[in-house]
Amino acid sequence: MNEAIITSWAAWSPGLTNRDDWARWALNPTALERSGAPEVEFLPAMQRRRCDALSRMCFQVIHEVCPPEDLGDLTSVFASRHGSFGNMTGLLFALADSRALSPNSFSHSVHNTQAGLFSIWAQNRVASTCVAGGAETFGAGLLEAFGALATQPERAVLLVVADEAVPEPFDSLCDDKGAYALALLLRSRESASGGTPLSVQLERGVVETSMFPDAVAFIRWLMGPERLLRLPHPRRTWVLERS
Repeated sequence: MNEAIITSWAAWSPGLTNRDDWARWALNPTALERSGAPEVEFLPAMQRRRCDALSRMCFQVIHEVCPPEDLGDLTSVFASRHGSFGNMTGLLFALADSRALSPNSFSHSVHNTQAGLFSIWAQNRVASTCVAGGAETFGAGLLEAFGALATQPERAVLLVVADEAVPEPFDSLCDDKGAYALALLLRSRESASGGTPLSVQLERGVVETSMFPDAVAFIRWLMGPERLLRLPHPRRTWVLERS
């Protein structure tokens, strides 16, 4: 399957908290802010306290993209290039300083942190996948989501793509400077009653640089009129088309 229907989507970044904000940004895009997290007051207080910034961003867009009563019956795909990098960096600094590690930080430093917290919050026991694909993480997440739809076309797929800003001293090693989260609710053509058809193809890669991560470029494309979006990388170019 190389096509899915986007039935709903939501995005969040510090200072860009709704579609009007994103629409204005898309007309004159600037670098995303590095820090900030939504309040996520819809979460139970105990779970809210356990969430780091990345988890809060993920839960905010999930909350906006899907009614609470439907969350328990979704296949989910969480795609993040770096995961909870802030927690991991804190643990590394603690080790370097011979300080005791925080069990809570350790348990929330793994790459499937957000998927685990989501399954608890949503009481979701359906299959969930966590992927990381370097600069092509967004494409890897789409590929996984399309595969899930091909396997179970009757079940909607929630795709969440999110990253924190890379903290010091690692920020000089990566071009992804800002924080963002994107959620897409995808259905197969057979099960969707409306929405935007999205197809994905691969072409020969090219060496180009981009100002934004692929998921952020995708958000800008969603807000515009263009039919095609090319996300170039050295080994392949992801070509997205809507109709």
